[in-house]
Amino acid sequence: MFHIDPGVRARLGSLAIDGVPSHIEAHVRRELDQKIESLAAAWKELGYYGAQVSVVETSLENHRVDVRVTPSMGPRVRIEVEGWDFSEKELRKLVPLFSEARFTEDLVEESRVNLEEDLKDKGHRDAAATVERETKGGEDQLILHFRVAPGPKFEVAAIEIEGLRAALDAEVRALFVTTSRRRVRSAPFRQKTWDADLKEVRTYLESQGFHQARVDSLERIDPEAEGLVTLVVRVEEGPRALVERVELQGATALEPSAVLAAARLEPSDPFAMSELVAARERILTLYRNEGFRGAEVEARSAVDERGESALVTFVVREGERTRVDRVILAGLRVTKESSVRRLVAIEPGEPLSPLAIAETRQNLVSSGLFRSVDIEPLAPDPETLRSDVLITVSEGPRTTFAYGFGYEEQQLARAEVEVTRRNLLGRNRSVSLFTRGSFRGARFITTYRQQDFFGYPVPTFVSFFAEQEDRSSFDYNRVGVGLQLSKRISPDQNLFLRYRFDQTRVFQLQVDIDEIDRRFRNTRISALSLASVTDRRDDPLNPRNGQFRILDVEWSATALGTEAPYLKGLAQQFFYFPMPRDMVAAVGLRLGVGQTYREDRDALLPLAERYFAGGATTLRGFALDEASPKRKIPLPNGDVVDGEPIGGNVLTLLNLELRFPILGNLRGVVFSDNGNVYRRLQVIELLNWRYNMGFGFRYDTPFGPLRVDYGFKLDRRTVRSIECPDVLTPCKESLGRFHVSLGHAF
Repeated sequence: MFHIDPGVRARLGSLAIDGVPSHIEAHVRRELDQKIESLAAAWKELGYYGAQVSVVETSLENHRVDVRVTPSMGPRVRIEVEGWDFSEKELRKLVPLFSEARFTEDLVEESRVNLEEDLKDKGHRDAAATVERETKGGEDQLILHFRVAPGPKFEVAAIEIEGLRAALDAEVRALFVTTSRRRVRSAPFRQKTWDADLKEVRTYLESQGFHQARVDSLERIDPEAEGLVTLVVRVEEGPRALVERVELQGATALEPSAVLAAARLEPSDPFAMSELVAARERILTLYRNEGFRGAEVEARSAVDERGESALVTFVVREGERTRVDRVILAGLRVTKESSVRRLVAIEPGEPLSPLAIAETRQNLVSSGLFRSVDIEPLAPDPETLRSDVLITVSEGPRTTFAYGFGYEEQQLARAEVEVTRRNLLGRNRSVSLFTRGSFRGARFITTYRQQDFFGYPVPTFVSFFAEQEDRSSFDYNRVGVGLQLSKRISPDQNLFLRYRFDQTRVFQLQVDIDEIDRRFRNTRISALSLASVTDRRDDPLNPRNGQFRILDVEWSATALGTEAPYLKGLAQQFFYFPMPRDMVAAVGLRLGVGQTYREDRDALLPLAERYFAGGATTLRGFALDEASPKRKIPLPNGDVVDGEPIGGNVLTLLNLELRFPILGNLRGVVFSDNGNVYRRLQVIELLNWRYNMGFGFRYDTPFGPLRVDYGFKLDRRTVRSIECPDVLTPCKESLGRFHVSLGHAF
């Protein structure tokens, strides 16, 4: 319980403003009424870059306080740049005087260097910048004259390599960040980048065993073509040394073969000091993880007179081995100790291992049960060399509430709410209620989660769900239950085994009943599925590098109680490649195949299980599902026209994107979407793909990029469709489609 005595409220006695020129006193008072902290920033806009404000409070009688505001204005500064036409935006970026809180000589020098380096980055190798100070009106005004001499601009015509064996030429060229000029691409010569390239070449040669390699460069300026320079890399390889033998000294507690295996340095490997240091660190890590906390490892090397072979020796001083005595848990209030110990990888009697401590910390933090986790090995007993490990936790909130809003083409605007109750009965189990509502559907899921499956360390999820969705050619609702087991195979790969039992009711049909098979209008599905998810992206919301892969196979059989036996699989592979100038190339591949197992093997999958294409994430030249097979509608005159999409058993898609920066958080994209959906596996026609191209914009937000795309068809076709103004007359497909959504297309 807190007892608070607020005392008597103080009132403002007087307000004095000192040191302000009369011509801006009114400006000062207006700003002071709003927020005193903004005064200095406002004065900077007027050129007083050294302006500061101090506030002194003086207590008076009768609970009154005098406040004295004393600004230190400093000189009014004007910045002038001569010799180069920098834009206002460039100057504010390069001259920190505009943004920093204090005016110092260091900032003036930093501004000069930034102007000079910016020109060098643009290819003006010999650019120089100077600064001169001019005082006017006594000390009231300071003019900073930045004089820039850009010098000639150089572009890289070609890069040549001398003195390097042909077998290494391609590997070395791949290291260069510096590029040569092309017909449609300029290549300004940047000295700092080129120096870094030469350093990379030297490091690479040393890693290949050229321990005496020397690398420098020569610049050849073309006298007939002004501004073109050929960069010549001159290499002196020297002798190449290979590891002749690896010896180990001082290893007694651990098997020498295990220690040498940990080093991962073999005879005939290139001799490189960097690899020697890395091998030493790997041996030291092995000893630390085996409980030798004071172990030391020294790496020695001797190269023969010809410089072609090396003897490597690792000298180990093992020290004492520490083992775990007790694992002590502290801070538990609700959580059962047995539930926590399942997450602890530190075992009594085992070596005190930093790896086990790190794994334990990760397990405890990722469980979501604790606000903080601290693991401290205590001092070992000097006689037994055993150490207690103290794990102190602070339990987090048991109930969490989350909500979100979004927009995507199929559901339009949507809202989501989730309530989770964690740590049920203190056993690291949870239950959550999730609901989503949109203009085209709703979804409700209740999920129970626990960390084991009948004692096996396999996270288990049991869920009940109900959903309803309005699609372009039908509506459906579905209720069911599901069971999911997950297993982490590696840090970036997970396996999921799922079972679901659901009842689907299809209504508001706008397709021919013969196209979907009447009994599938109300379908019971009982299916097993196995999925592998591999995620190596650097950022799940806005990836710039890596890959993402999903392989999913689902089997529905009569023996499981289904009314619609089938087998289907979907493979999705996405690649992300960083490109120069902060661009990203993205490639998406998707292949889905399904096959029914009824008397009629050519029947389509149940309507809700089929593949569809067209929309913001597949073929962006089409509206939602409009690139899918359509039902055929007979007309009274005997003609047949296309109706609503009915989907198919086969999906093929190839998506390509190039994402590039425009301004700040705004990025652009050009894309190509290609593929199709086929009614059945037997009627695949790869030459019948639909081809789309387009462009779009992305604005980065904390929730992912806000996306606007326009896709247009490269192969507009003449169709007979109910969408034509006159169903009796063929018409051209629409040119394209706008899409607005949150998140990348893939």
